[in-house]
Amino acid sequence: MKSSHLLGGLALALAVVIAIVVVSQRGYGKVSSRAYEFSKAIYGACLSQSEARLAKVEKMLDEDAGQVAEGTASVEQVVSLRERQWLESMIQLARDGQWKSAAKQCRRMMNDQVSE
Repeated sequence: MKSSHLLGGLALALAVVIAIVVVSQRGYGKVSSRAYEFSKAIYGACLSQSEARLAKVEKMLDEDAGQVAEGTASVEQVVSLRERQWLESMIQLARDGQWKSAAKQCRRMMNDQVSE
């Protein structure tokens, strides 16, 4: 049982590293306004190194996905799967104590919106 948790943790860590490498080489490009708002919220949590703020953003991101499943929001009103993966990787970096790296990724996403 412990080895399956360890393998799952290693797989998640590897996915985060791959996402960071890919994004750091090419940027995010245009994202939805909703994803931009989430990146700002994660950025603020990172600057204050607030686990509570990070948890709140993570909960809101989960609720965002649930709205489509429940039919209370359209796909256009929520973040895309790709955007969600990026945002989740930022949250994971912060959860791993890499607040500055997570903030840097958030800032890059926000900067990509004004430079494109």
